Amino acid sequence: MSVDPDALARLCVEYWKLSKAYRKVSDLLPEKEGRRVTAQVKFSELQLQAISEVMGVKVISFDGEDFSPGIAASADNAEDFDDGEVLVVLKTIEPAIVYSMKVLSKGRVLVGRPDEIQKG
Repeated sequence: MSVDPDALARLCVEYWKLSKAYRKVSDLLPEKEGRRVTAQVKFSELQLQAISEVMGVKVISFDGEDFSPGIAASADNAEDFDDGEVLVVLKTIEPAIVYSMKVLSKGRVLVGRPDEIQKG
């Protein structure tokens, strides 16, 4: 069976985004239901990680990491900062998808100054 790497990357990104959305929703639910949904989301995230690893795919989130030119992500708000300014990733909007040391899908992030990470 042949797998289209671009389709696999899109599937991983969409699944990752869906799990993040469910995490937010679980915070709005009554405590018992929220715990149940949170547990299901954690299990699903572990499944995504395990299945991805079997296929040789890495799903990479950048939250809290230093933002630099070599990172496999682009910053949606990079124009808000001066060139050469030290920046960190405040939030991953979309993860990077890497297969066999090749970036299939570049991540998207929001960056800020290091002192903003606690506020983020």
